[in-house]
Amino acid sequence: DDIRGESDYDHPTWHYIDYPFKPAGQSEEVETEQPSDQNIETAFRTNVEIVKSDATDAEKAIAVCWILHLLGDGHQPLHAVSLFSKDYPKGDQGGNKEFIRVKPDGKPLKLHRFWDGVVSGSEDTRDLHKIAIELRHNYPRQQFDPHPESVTPANFADWIQESAELARTKVYLNGQLAASPDRDNAPTLPDEYVQQAKILGEQRVTLAGYRIADILAKLFQ
Repeated sequence: DDIRGESDYDHPTWHYIDYPFKPAGQSEEVETEQPSDQNIETAFRTNVEIVKSDATDAEKAIAVCWILHLLGDGHQPLHAVSLFSKDYPKGDQGGNKEFIRVKPDGKPLKLHRFWDGVVSGSEDTRDLHKIAIELRHNYPRQQFDPHPESVTPANFADWIQESAELARTKVYLNGQLAASPDRDNAPTLPDEYVQQAKILGEQRVTLAGYRIADILAKLFQ
């Protein structure tokens, strides 16, 4: 994310794919849009092919950085869906047009930003290392997939669909989540929503870590 807007390697559309979600009960006048052809799924395939090719070491190094990043982004549910409704006729861009508050006296926050930071907002590697140890202890691999040897890069599209389903059901609550397109009128998230979001976020980021290890092992075996 640090290279966004500041590098020839910046690809803004690579971080997500906006599968459309139109909740039940929305007007027929609300029309959805299909995802862009340049998205997180196509980007992942592109970079995997670079690593497997006879590209230079420098090109492969950049591709590996993208693979790591895309695997992480792909497990955050709001990198897989855009909600369409009367309030968001052009889509909410994965929660980037919806505003909420975590506490009644808290500052308005984009729904996407809330989910991006639900596990931790720290950039201190010592803090993150400690969190990683705790997550690996709390969510052992066997809880998710006892057969890591079956994981291949081709599974990435399935993992995106996992995120899309979680976005619809756990993030947007099947269209019942109270949020606002107006920053000043941002409602407060229920305490139980915040608590459940943290658990889901921890599970997804831990699972992403296991799958990153599995993919790298496959690519460099």
